[in-house]
Amino acid sequence: MRIGFYVCSAVRHPHNGRESVRLGWAADRQPHYTFSGHFYTSFAVMGSPDPGEVHDELLRHYELSQQLSRRAYSGGGPVNLALVVRCLDYSTSTALNAMDGYGQLSEVLLPTAVDSPPMVSDVDEQLILKLFFIEPVNIAYIVLQCDEPPDDVEASAPKTLHLYVNRPEFDFIEADTVIPHQKIVLDEATMHQKHPLKATKFDRVRSLHVFVVDNLEGVEHTYLNRLTLYGTVQKRYPDKFAI
Repeated sequence: MRIGFYVCSAVRHPHNGRESVRLGWAADRQPHYTFSGHFYTSFAVMGSPDPGEVHDELLRHYELSQQLSRRAYSGGGPVNLALVVRCLDYSTSTALNAMDGYGQLSEVLLPTAVDSPPMVSDVDEQLILKLFFIEPVNIAYIVLQCDEPPDDVEASAPKTLHLYVNRPEFDFIEADTVIPHQKIVLDEATMHQKHPLKATKFDRVRSLHVFVVDNLEGVEHTYLNRLTLYGTVQKRYPDKFAI
């Protein structure tokens, strides 16, 4: 059985502007990204799939991402920002107090394998997701998915979230002293619903920090399967004073 990711990269030629699509195989479980004008998408494949089917599926993923990117950059309505080209900076984004051997930040933000493990907190129930954006974004709402806990660790879904905007050095010390831009309290009924964010607070966001304060069951570990951010990329306006 072969388990891994087929990877599709769209590369724009620096001189003629033409775009070409390259396909490849990544044997490990982690999706691959680059932010020098390339875009990579990935999905899990088990067994030995037909190369033609893989090619068609990769192109479908790529075309979907291009459609979402055009919508996000044109202000056409909120989209999943993790699927937008040159939006989330995975090279600098990270998670604090996440346990090794479980879901990584990229797996929580971007759908990959269907059975990808959840992120699990380590020394206590708290987590901080530090998200950085290549271009400023407007975040309209967030959606959490917490329906598949880890098999070998007693863990609970998050209960209280504190959200902080444009504080790049944010950590657990600041979490105890800084007032959040928005607080979200979850329960089993509202866990998977859309949670609207205050438009005046989440406009022109360059970094978002999601502080998981506690969990529903009051146990030592918190788990998270997916965090999806819906929004648009901030429009660029020409500088009329530029020489």
